[in-house]
Amino acid sequence: LLYPVLEELAARISSSGRSIDQELVTGLIPLSPIQQWFFTNNSGNSHHYNQSILLQSKGRLSEAALRTALDELVLHHDTLRMVYRQTAQGWVQENLGREQQYGFEIVEVVTPENFEQHCEQVQSGIRLQEGPLLRVCLFRGAEADRLLLVIHHLVTDGVSWRILLEDLGNLYEQFLSGSPLQLPLKTDSFKYWMQQQLEYSNSTVLQQEEAWWSSLAIEPHPSIRIDNSEGSNLEKDRASCSFMLDEQLTEQLFTRCYKAYHTGTNDILLTA
Repeated sequence: LLYPVLEELAARISSSGRSIDQELVTGLIPLSPIQQWFFTNNSGNSHHYNQSILLQSKGRLSEAALRTALDELVLHHDTLRMVYRQTAQGWVQENLGREQQYGFEIVEVVTPENFEQHCEQVQSGIRLQEGPLLRVCLFRGAEADRLLLVIHHLVTDGVSWRILLEDLGNLYEQFLSGSPLQLPLKTDSFKYWMQQQLEYSNSTVLQQEEAWWSSLAIEPHPSIRIDNSEGSNLEKDRASCSFMLDEQLTEQLFTRCYKAYHTGTNDILLTA
């Protein structure tokens, strides 16, 4: 970085003033480098490479509220409507429009054995060519429900899950309260991001750097120094150290730190 100090970097930041399109994103989208790697190196079942979350409710969930929230979620987060087709030239990524929905089913009270089996069926039922890449299953219980959400890893990751769950929860509560369904404005689409990557990868600026990066790849580099050259380097010999804060310090961490420095708990812990 030319300006590794935040104070210096902040002085050189300017607003672009560009407005972000809020319409549905559709059409063919270039594969990202990691997506290309996935299709080139994945020797297993490409369809069954997903992430899932199982939520437990405190009471009965409203099917109407859940469906309405999911409808809005899929329209807002365009990549949830993605499909992938294998052609003679390789894999093609296409963002479908409003017609592409999500998988949804309701299962009444089941035994633990049947529950696990059905979860496996939901997770293994994704098909990249047709989609949908989001599948939802509502398990009805005697007093409370469980909600299984499954999304293919090509279109979600750990950070994305937090955003999706927050949006889903807000939409669900808005429906129950009779409020208008509203989410934050869309950020730049995945399609725009990939177009910018391709443009930059073919730019003169990057081509001028190619020789320098290539030279780094062929130069030998010393191994990282280790703390104990005589150590066994075995998992069984690993040790950890932990401690607990008392009630008074915990209370100060959660309340008084913020008042004094306008920081969050995570900021303090990371600093420590």
